[in-house]
Amino acid sequence: MGNKYAGFAVAAAAIAWNNAVLPALDRQLNLGLRGRTAANAAAGLGAVAAASAMGCDADALGFSRAKLGRGLVGGLAASAVPIAAAFAAYLTPAPRQKFVERSAPPRPIEWIAVHIPVGTALAEELIFRSALYGLTQRWSPLARTAIRMGAFGGWHIHPAQVAGDSVPGTVALTGASSALFDGLRAATGSVVAPILLHLAINGSGAALTVAAKAHAANTSLSGDAPRE
Repeated sequence: MGNKYAGFAVAAAAIAWNNAVLPALDRQLNLGLRGRTAANAAAGLGAVAAASAMGCDADALGFSRAKLGRGLVGGLAASAVPIAAAFAAYLTPAPRQKFVERSAPPRPIEWIAVHIPVGTALAEELIFRSALYGLTQRWSPLARTAIRMGAFGGWHIHPAQVAGDSVPGTVALTGASSALFDGLRAATGSVVAPILLHLAINGSGAALTVAAKAHAANTSLSGDAPRE
């Protein structure tokens, strides 16, 4: 299988996995959040293994040791932006209230420390910024950008439906964000950089949700306390 067809295959498999296969497994086996995290991590590793078998070397997959330092520095620098934005949102009442209204899993620490880093940031970046990126790097700029954006946007259809979000809006937003992650991957040559940025974006949003809910609860308790 040539890289052209391999790229299409990985993109199609990724969309099918997150929108049909994983939800079906979850329904049949009652995977829960932990099971879905493990399954997504396995899917990410499987995608990298498949891309490697199809001819992508360590550099094409973003695993070059020589570029690891650049990936760490670039990823940490880029991560400062969403973290600062989340902190600013927490300090501002109106944005903070919007996060109070968001849903959060019953084990928030595990959600932030395990499920987002492993089941979301690592898994998705291995699929899209390692495997798919490597398999499509020799395509024309327009073609590789289109397949990467389309696949990453398509990956988020089912999650948007579950969350009750606008599916077209979510697909468009996440598809556009693919260009940001791809740009960071290209600039550093390492998949570590987009992993860190992805973790910062999702992790800071989750942390803000938990902190905002705690703030609202404490404020409510303080307001209900009897005055002497």
